[in-house]
Amino acid sequence: MIKDLIRDIAFDNIQLSQALTRAKLIAFKIKDDTFKKWLSKELEGYELYDELLPSYRKIGGTIYFKAEFPFGKWQTFPIEWDAYGNLNARAMDILKFHRVTPPIATIEHMLEPFDKQPTALIPFDPDIVEVVTRPYEVSVTQQRGVIRSAHREIARAQMLEIIVLTKQKLLDILMQLDEQFPNLENEFKETPENAALANNIVTTNIYGNDNPVNIAAGHSVSQSNVIHVIKDNDANALLKLGVSKELLEEVKAIQTQSANEGDMSAYGKKIMKWFGNVATSVTAKGLADKIPAIWEHIQHWIK
Repeated sequence: MIKDLIRDIAFDNIQLSQALTRAKLIAFKIKDDTFKKWLSKELEGYELYDELLPSYRKIGGTIYFKAEFPFGKWQTFPIEWDAYGNLNARAMDILKFHRVTPPIATIEHMLEPFDKQPTALIPFDPDIVEVVTRPYEVSVTQQRGVIRSAHREIARAQMLEIIVLTKQKLLDILMQLDEQFPNLENEFKETPENAALANNIVTTNIYGNDNPVNIAAGHSVSQSNVIHVIKDNDANALLKLGVSKELLEEVKAIQTQSANEGDMSAYGKKIMKWFGNVATSVTAKGLADKIPAIWEHIQHWIK
């Protein structure tokens, strides 16, 4: 099974999406959660601010905005990063990089019409346009202009690189597993030593030395034995940052239930999942730049 898959990948006999699907059988054979989650995410897609999104799926690209001036004059301007000097590292990272979240099969399909086009334009929603062009509003308005749209320009080669890197990572994992466990299909023993070795192979090839699966599950959160319940000042601050009343009521319920049950093991995971929903919600409102400030208000809940 694993040797045939290695051969098919190396000789381009199958599409990458098919290879990832077949690799699921191996991931379940060695019972490695990191491998399972990576394969599922690559096949089904990532969330926008997914903790499991690998670095090779974050690609840079110049952002341009288009403004309309009197007498029907239109002009396109590139955004300069120096204009965002007050943003912290997290917010700047969100602004600078496009997160490629679709499944591999979708990316493979997206590349087909790019054959004669070296670049692609990714338009921003109107709410996001307002956020990314905020440093330029005064200047454009002084010239009696109006900002109409914004987009990010990415190279076809960057999308192709995601396919190439994903393929190479999968191939390296399979070859190293085959080297360490030559008869993996029939004789893989579920010992702690084998599990650790398999996980090290998977994690090192995908993420380097860090395993974000534990972070995403809340396992890396250092917790005390106290569950912090949201206070009025935090709630008011979060409302001003764009967190809805419904989400605030949801986190209150999580904290109250966890405190009553003394459920410390799942508390961090629930809060991190809730924060992911918050990030999605405020981004949809065009307030992605508020995410770091929201995190600053809630991080003490899980310390």
